[in-house]
Amino acid sequence: MVSAFNIIDKVFLNIGRFLRALSLNLQGAKIPLFTKIDYGCRVFNPGLLEIDSGVRIGPDADIFLMGSQNAGGNVRVGANSYIGRNFHIVSGKRIEFGENLIVANSVFISNCRHGVKLNGVPFKDQDLYDYGELIVGNNVWIGERSSIIGGITIGDNVIIGVNEIVAVDVPSNSIFKNGIIRVREK
Repeated sequence: MVSAFNIIDKVFLNIGRFLRALSLNLQGAKIPLFTKIDYGCRVFNPGLLEIDSGVRIGPDADIFLMGSQNAGGNVRVGANSYIGRNFHIVSGKRIEFGENLIVANSVFISNCRHGVKLNGVPFKDQDLYDYGELIVGNNVWIGERSSIIGGITIGDNVIIGVNEIVAVDVPSNSIFKNGIIRVREK
């Protein structure tokens, strides 16, 4: 049985999602106004973010866009994708996600890192190093607590297992599990 409290709760939840999308658009992002962006989602430099229709971003996601439009530091999320809670992304160059993407909870994705020179300058104060563009194809499922690092390409129809660290290209129609790529038969 649906109570009045359940209806009111859903109305306020959707108003909050609408206001988050509106706020990001006012800061330069390109997001459909009824995109489901849950509470606690933080976007740094939102003018570099583009989200297609039907995308949902779970609570407490952090999206750090470190580049510039001229340097190609934008992030694009394809249509009908789901990004789980506690998602973290750090983009120095372009990161593009295809359509129908599933990203489980607590996934980290980055195509840049701090400098690691032993020159007396603290690591946090060294310049960022860009690995290049990171491209994730259509119909990809990224398992919980996985990390995708570097300027790599993940093809279409790929499954990344739980707790994986992916730093190599993964071809289409494959499974990445235990650090091994297995191409799936159609």
